Amino acid sequence: MRKPPLYKSIGYALRGILFLLKNERNFQIECLGFFINLLLISLLSLERWEAILILLISCVVLAVEAINTCIEKLCDFVHPEYNFHIGIIKNISAAAVVISVLAAILTAIYVYIPHIISRVSL
Repeated sequence: MRKPPLYKSIGYALRGILFLLKNERNFQIECLGFFINLLLISLLSLERWEAILILLISCVVLAVEAINTCIEKLCDFVHPEYNFHIGIIKNISAAAVVISVLAAILTAIYVYIPHIISRVSL
């Protein structure tokens, strides 16, 4: 089987992102967080490395959420009715999202708090 051309592969990926945006509430919330981070990066005039760190961890959260959704959809397709083992798989996948979100929150605190304190103490 031949690989599709690059533009088609990108199109498939964009369709996946659109699906997530239309159908997955958590992905929508995490996208909102991404855009809030873009705004804060601009407002707080972060150093380049700080902005890269914030954007990188924000993208990690979105990617982990996409993988979690994929795992959940695949599990539901393979085994539509309740199954204890499928439940464990889905819980572990959701835990990966929670871990990435906690890492993002801790990173944001580490980066943003000094900037906010310096602006407040002026």
